[in-house]
Amino acid sequence: MTGQTHTSTSGALPWRVGARGTIEFGLVHRRKRGDWSIPKGRADPGEVAHACAYRELREETGLDGVLGEELPSIRYRDRAGHEKIVRYWSMEAMAGTFSPNSEIDDFRWVRPTTALHLLTHARERALALILAHRLAALHPHLASPRDRATLVIRGAAAVSSTEWDGSDATRPLADAGRHVAQALTAIAAAFELSSVLSATTVRSVETLAPLARSLHLDVDTTPMLDEDRPVQNLSVVDAVRGAGAAVCMHEWSVRELLTRLHRRDRIRFASPVRVRRGSAWVLTGDARAYRSALYVPIPDADLLGADASRVVPMVHALP
Repeated sequence: MTGQTHTSTSGALPWRVGARGTIEFGLVHRRKRGDWSIPKGRADPGEVAHACAYRELREETGLDGVLGEELPSIRYRDRAGHEKIVRYWSMEAMAGTFSPNSEIDDFRWVRPTTALHLLTHARERALALILAHRLAALHPHLASPRDRATLVIRGAAAVSSTEWDGSDATRPLADAGRHVAQALTAIAAAFELSSVLSATTVRSVETLAPLARSLHLDVDTTPMLDEDRPVQNLSVVDAVRGAGAAVCMHEWSVRELLTRLHRRDRIRFASPVRVRRGSAWVLTGDARAYRSALYVPIPDADLLGADASRVVPMVHALP
């Protein structure tokens, strides 16, 4: 069912330099929904989007500061089938104190990797990654500590098989897939990665190529990550547990891997098993087993721009 599109919701992700000199994000807990999210809300009649984002942030958190650049928008369908579009901005918090209210009963400052785990909705996690990446590029001396995890990534969108004369294994990424591959470099702002591993198909290698270049690493290919090799897939992911690695596989392989981890390790899933093209599952654990899996769907857009290090925040004049 297709409903009407709503474009009147806006939000802002506040950030500050914490007591330890690293970046922190501010998240709210919504009383009625019982979830942790980025501050946002619907616009008043005649209110422009960035003004709505600023007002909602002040009402929900009590913070004041400088509204900066626009972050990627989020698109999704609600239970009634209506397409929702939510626009977001960053905001450097400079003053203000949070007080619980009828809508928001808690507020926390957390580092970017903690924000990924705290955010209830997977669609907002990518925004935290993107902003962490941009801030790290603009303020490298404020970079937050990074976590070690195994990132299991489904290959991004390739050109259609009907438009490709070569073998399936040689199909390259489509334009949308290249944009997502570039956006995946934001992962480096939150996770410490020592290796980048891929299935042998061209589209899998190209999915991780920008990330590998940003880390000055090579993409190591292995047939053990190819399709229809579930035992070998699992052995590769086990071998890098705790070391910090990005691993790219195909859709069926990712689904089968997560199923086996659930059965063997009783792994906790923070959200239903979904495997969007270019999406990532963040696996964390200890020396014996994986313990949790966090889904991060990367939006189908060029989220970083041509050069994130040259992004200059835009300050809006607000009433």
